[in-house]
Amino acid sequence: MNINISDSVTSIGNSAFSGCKALETITIGSGVTDIDVSVFNDCDSLISFNVVSQNEHYFSESGVLFKVDNKELVVFPRGRAITVYKIPDFVVSIGNTAFGDCKYLTDIIIPDTVTSIGEFAFAECVSLKNVSIPDSLISIGAYAFFGCESLTNITLPISVKEIGERAFGCSVYYGDVDPSFKIVGVVGSMAEKYAKEYGVVFIDVASHTHSYTSAITKQPTCTETGTKTFTCSCGDSYTETIPAKGHTEATVIGNAATCTTTGLTDGKKCSVCGTTTVAQQTIAKKAHTEVTVTGKAATCTATGLTDGKKCSVCGTVTKEQETIKASGHKEVVIPAVAPTYTTVGKTEGKKCSVCGTVTVAQKDVAKLTLATPVVTVKNSATGVKVTWGAIDGAESYKVYRKTYSTKTKKYGSWKTCGTVTTTSYVDTKAKSGTKYVYTVKALNGDVKSGIKSSSSILFLSQPTVKIANNASGVKVTWNKITGATGYKVYRAEYVNGKWSGWKSVKTIDKGSTVSWTDTKAKSGVKYKYTVKAVNGKTGSTYKSSSSLLYLAQPKVAVKALSNGIKVAWVQSTGATSYKIYRSEYNAKTKKWSSWKSIKTAKSTSKSYTDKSAKKGVKYRYTVKAVNGKTASAYKSSASVKR
Repeated sequence: MNINISDSVTSIGNSAFSGCKALETITIGSGVTDIDVSVFNDCDSLISFNVVSQNEHYFSESGVLFKVDNKELVVFPRGRAITVYKIPDFVVSIGNTAFGDCKYLTDIIIPDTVTSIGEFAFAECVSLKNVSIPDSLISIGAYAFFGCESLTNITLPISVKEIGERAFGCSVYYGDVDPSFKIVGVVGSMAEKYAKEYGVVFIDVASHTHSYTSAITKQPTCTETGTKTFTCSCGDSYTETIPAKGHTEATVIGNAATCTTTGLTDGKKCSVCGTTTVAQQTIAKKAHTEVTVTGKAATCTATGLTDGKKCSVCGTVTKEQETIKASGHKEVVIPAVAPTYTTVGKTEGKKCSVCGTVTVAQKDVAKLTLATPVVTVKNSATGVKVTWGAIDGAESYKVYRKTYSTKTKKYGSWKTCGTVTTTSYVDTKAKSGTKYVYTVKALNGDVKSGIKSSSSILFLSQPTVKIANNASGVKVTWNKITGATGYKVYRAEYVNGKWSGWKSVKTIDKGSTVSWTDTKAKSGVKYKYTVKAVNGKTGSTYKSSSSLLYLAQPKVAVKALSNGIKVAWVQSTGATSYKIYRSEYNAKTKKWSSWKSIKTAKSTSKSYTDKSAKKGVKYRYTVKAVNGKTASAYKSSASVKR
């Protein structure tokens, strides 16, 4: 279940969504200024927060919710099934209950920008084993690690000056102290004081020698790196990156078609993970091509042979030659009569031209029949494409289909799709997410061929892709495809005056997900993207998006000077200029004005002093990187008063 909070909502109160077990994603509108810490308690399926870019008080990164003003990590989604999380290095504080009841987390890496951990911040994280505490940390709130049953030790730096009650080593039930829990720290520090107060085992860090054990906490794949975590018994830990294995393509050899058997084209798959990248396609059987084996006429004294027939492709004899006995008669041929689709024919006969005696009687030849078409199906941009081989004697073809019912678990009856004179047909009325089988009947007047069903196919529509710059990379969006269980995102890069081939950059395992941000895009580089809808081994066709020059969002800092306000920014590779915008705070209405463009700076510029700023007035600034009609995303600076 997904929820969108409209822009008109300003506050989300106490326990508003508490206990919403099916809630997976929530989008927060621009008007929200206050969110109570208990709002998302017991939301066990919650995996992602999305905050619109216009919100000035909150923002999200990789699905985690943060505050803008004090750089606080507000909520980590409880249902996110990851084991290792590194807190971003812009975070200053970890809020109350921020990671409460995150049952999947085993390792937390806290950067040296964090100074405080709130009350119940990691309470009941029952799988948490390793926590790295930085030297910047000053305070730890009450019950911060209460009920962390798998956490057996922790190292606390001398910088910690405040530890709330029962912050470490206490079980969920009754707050009993775990006798095996250890605190490593400096003698005389707050760590030792806490250990004595609660009867926790204390280890002097000066007498402790690190002894690390390693474990792979994230397995590498063909396309993504893995992680190896090294942990000491004292709780100290660090990680190493395991390189991605990389796709190794191997050719799957096909086989040629014959007159009696179908063939297969060559395919490709990864020899590491077994993923099929080029599926083998069926090659239709070749048609028998008959040629005449010429016989010889009999004479009055020597035998002869009738004409025979064989296939020039495989050599199979379809009509044996027969011996013509010798006679004193002078034989002449009685011409054969070719059969048609409506009349019986006659074989060739022989008779004596002298006495008229028939020596080889003519035989009936059955009416001509139309061979049964062999049908193949595949997804196309506008529907299911049905193809078949040309049938000798066919004047037209009628296409039929059956639709699979998910209720009855059966296919319905054959329904006519259309009649064509070509050997292919696109079913533009096929519905995405529906399974079909097709057949084709060859026609010549009232004569009809037999039918043979194609293999089944799940039709998936071709996604329409849009791209745009945002704060962390290129944002790729597409329409939701009915029946898709996931999507594959591909990227092409414009390098040295030409486009590279398509490269798979992301596999998404949810059909409900219709966007992804390419955080590895490089500023100043032009890209194109495309998306393929997938369901198992079935994939849709795909179409390239328009091209986009990615420009990184400039980081902005402001400072009041005696002659104005100085706006400084970090340059973005590829920018040919920068546009500076300003918003002014109205003390009477207590509202900010809309953004107003005040300066266009050169590509070499890194700062600008706004001398038109009024003394005593509060302002905010932002900067866009620009190249032609392309502009980066932008983010408001902190407010500043001249």
